[in-house]
Amino acid sequence: MGRSALVNDGRGGDHRLMRARRFAAAFVVVGVALSACGSSTRGTKTVPSSTPRTSLPGSPSATATTTSPTTPPASPPTTAAPRTRNLLLTPEVRSELERTYAEYVATHIPFTVDDIAGEWAGRTYYGYDGPSVTYWAVAYFLPSQAAIDRGRQLPLTSSLNPLIYFQDGPYLFSQVAGSSWRFVGDSYPDLCSPPIPKALLDLWGLAPVPPRSVTPPLDKYCVYYFGG
Repeated sequence: MGRSALVNDGRGGDHRLMRARRFAAAFVVVGVALSACGSSTRGTKTVPSSTPRTSLPGSPSATATTTSPTTPPASPPTTAAPRTRNLLLTPEVRSELERTYAEYVATHIPFTVDDIAGEWAGRTYYGYDGPSVTYWAVAYFLPSQAAIDRGRQLPLTSSLNPLIYFQDGPYLFSQVAGSSWRFVGDSYPDLCSPPIPKALLDLWGLAPVPPRSVTPPLDKYCVYYFGG
């Protein structure tokens, strides 16, 4: 009976077999299409077109360097050699010289800066010696009327007579940069180096004193202060 059924239903069996084959073929086609669609979608999500590309180590773009112009090192600052120069004697410096001298005289007799009337015009010199970083000044002071009046009341030989401290000159002063003025002493009758630097004496334009025959021999360079 089974065999008869197969024979009698042979057409139907062949038909069902063909349908099964067609369904399987269609399934394969659909599967391939879905697989291709899925691959395309995954590829798009994995590497978006807008994502910048990153170079891997060792690639040409990763190892390339940008060379900037080389700036030569700056030269070290140069320090100008100290210069010896003649300076303008200001009222402030004049006042400091008078005060310094008055303080010196006051250690010997009663004396104030009011006893000084001023300096001998044209005989006051002021300058700076670069190598020693020192200011130098030379002045010849004139007594005030008060000092003259007191001096007339005393013998000229009296150690208390203020006029004694106006008769020798010129008077030397020095000031190391940053410190106060110092009274060096009088230099009657000429100005000599030492103690004043010769370069300053040359800048002040005073005439040199001819060599003298003295014992011991004069080992200083001197210029006239009171003329010559």
